[in-house]
Amino acid sequence: TALLNLLINDENKCRIAEAGVVEPLIHILKAENSEGKENSTATLFSLLVMEAYKNKIGRSDAIRPLVELLGDAATALFNISIFHENKAHIIQAGAVKFHVELMMDPEAGMIDKAVC
Repeated sequence: TALLNLLINDENKCRIAEAGVVEPLIHILKAENSEGKENSTATLFSLLVMEAYKNKIGRSDAIRPLVELLGDAATALFNISIFHENKAHIIQAGAVKFHVELMMDPEAGMIDKAVC
């Protein structure tokens, strides 16, 4: 969380990225700690504002654990949607648009979960 707070300042983004933070963040993404995964994902998101890091992070090992998180989230939403009253909340939160986008991207490997 401390690192994420430092990234609020744009001047810090380059310094933190150049310090080699990407690999440790990916390591945390692969760990079991869900809070660590959440913070690592948010930190990577913040770094992805910089064009140079879109390619670097995209070439790294970050994609698979991010897709796994996405899969976990899709599964959770599916399980939540089984309770009828939750369906409206899920739709209001924008899940339909997001699921349609997932169905249109076979490379994401999430078509089955998005359709469910």
